[in-house]
Amino acid sequence: MIRKEIYRILSRRITLLALAVSTAFIIYYGTFHIAEETVIGNGEVYRYGEAVARDKMITEEYAGPLTMETVQAIWEKYGVSVNPGNTTIKEEQVRLAVQGGYANYCNGFVTRMFTDSITLENGEEVLVLKGEEELAKSRYLDGSYTFGYVGKGWSWYWEQLLLTLVLTSIVVIIGFSPVFSEDYAFRTADIVLPTVRGRCQIWGLRTGAGFLFASVYYWIMSAYTFLMNYAIYGGSGLSVSCGLTFLGYDWTRDSDPMWMALLIMHLAGWLSMLALVLQIQVISSRCKSSFMSLLWCLAAYLGPIAVVNTILNNFPFSEMIKWLKYFCYSMPLSFPGMFSQASLPSKRVLILFALGTAVAAGVLGAAGWSRHQVKN
Repeated sequence: MIRKEIYRILSRRITLLALAVSTAFIIYYGTFHIAEETVIGNGEVYRYGEAVARDKMITEEYAGPLTMETVQAIWEKYGVSVNPGNTTIKEEQVRLAVQGGYANYCNGFVTRMFTDSITLENGEEVLVLKGEEELAKSRYLDGSYTFGYVGKGWSWYWEQLLLTLVLTSIVVIIGFSPVFSEDYAFRTADIVLPTVRGRCQIWGLRTGAGFLFASVYYWIMSAYTFLMNYAIYGGSGLSVSCGLTFLGYDWTRDSDPMWMALLIMHLAGWLSMLALVLQIQVISSRCKSSFMSLLWCLAAYLGPIAVVNTILNNFPFSEMIKWLKYFCYSMPLSFPGMFSQASLPSKRVLILFALGTAVAAGVLGAAGWSRHQVKN
């Protein structure tokens, strides 16, 4: 029976079109960051895969616990990055290379994290390494943080995963939103519901099919995103501390390795997909039109974060606003990102809200379908 439900989802042309477009875009975007990889040194410009290989070789010398000595050694050898703005314009990169200096992952990292801007007598602003006293106060240099090469792929991994999550969710909404409303529209509900297994069992079967469809597609696309970065940047970056990357992570625990953050993000993304399926089926069970079901599902998916950005952020802080934001952030679109960067107490609140709303949606969906009145 579950095969028939999966076939029912995949037999719709709009679902197949959404699958094709979403998959193609995720595959294209997965290779996007390597186009931004550039290394400048010895008057040469290295780009793409050659830049990644060179950065790996340079960083290997300094990989391990990040200390003041590591930072000073990088600065003494390579100095300030001549490309702090990370320009990707080839002509500008060539010009910087001709002028001399270096721009690689290591001195780019030091330039971003451990330099100050000073103004010379002639009015020119230059970047200089912070003094030993100031460096000694940095929590990143206490030896608990692990340094290594992550490139732009691992460093901006959440950005890629978010795109994967959003596009996958939209495909699931398009494919699954007619699950009950289609029966109402074509009057097949009048035949199915009066049968012995037409109520709770059908609801469970279809919800299970939704879980399977969403889970398989999500994990396939997530696996592609992960393996593409692994193939390009290697696995050594997974041991680098989260605080040394652009990943959103709990700042009180950001010495944790990247693999831990990625695991949390992927599992939270999966939970959000399952919660989305339950939200879809409760909406579909109460809509008599497949088109209206689709619109309401999209509104439910995008609405909470829109409420936060357009309404709640404009109010002064209060306990009520705080709890309303928790509720909105626990919804499928924002939950994975907010959960991964939240502190431990906030994680507990978010997971309780997420599980609570998922269970409530499941109960309401089952009730909406089972109590539908068949018309003679």
